Amino acid sequence: MIKIIDCGIGNYKTIASLLESINRDFEIIDEINEISYSDIYILPGIGSFDALVKNLKKTSIYYKFKNCENDKLRLIGICLGAQVLLDKSEEGTEFGLGLISGEVKRFKDKKLNVGWNYNNKNIYNDIYNERFYFVHGYYMVSKFCYLSSIFKNEKFCSVVKDKYKIGIQFHPERSGIDGMRFFDEMLKLCE
Repeated sequence: MIKIIDCGIGNYKTIASLLESINRDFEIIDEINEISYSDIYILPGIGSFDALVKNLKKTSIYYKFKNCENDKLRLIGICLGAQVLLDKSEEGTEFGLGLISGEVKRFKDKKLNVGWNYNNKNIYNDIYNERFYFVHGYYMVSKFCYLSSIFKNEKFCSVVKDKYKIGIQFHPERSGIDGMRFFDEMLKLCE
């Protein structure tokens, strides 16, 4: 089962619409009693790093993920939700979940990457080379970089992946048909 986490500051409704568009069953949750390693969790996020971490801590979701069997966890983070999967961020003082090794840095000159952009070519699947919608001022740095993109001549990681954990910097739910196809492929990687 796919479980979208409503953490109070995310865009879970647009993720729900995306899943409906690709005919995937799901439920929306705001608490986790016990991690199910057969479920795929989706962590959307909009806002600041510290605010999302604090909201996750209020519901104990933060601690459930931090203390789970990391190699078995199936989790997709989107935008800020992707950044929180890493260890830390220059945006705040809270620690991330640390589920994927890496950190979040600010773009030079404090610029915002807003708009349509491409991922760098991936030899495995052309679907990754479509245009996707980005809105962020911070980017992920990780040895688990799966796809990258370029903003103002600055290369950055647009997707991180470690086993069944995936962080997507752009918004597949706002990227039309290409976003739908891409997100469906990411779900398949978690199945």
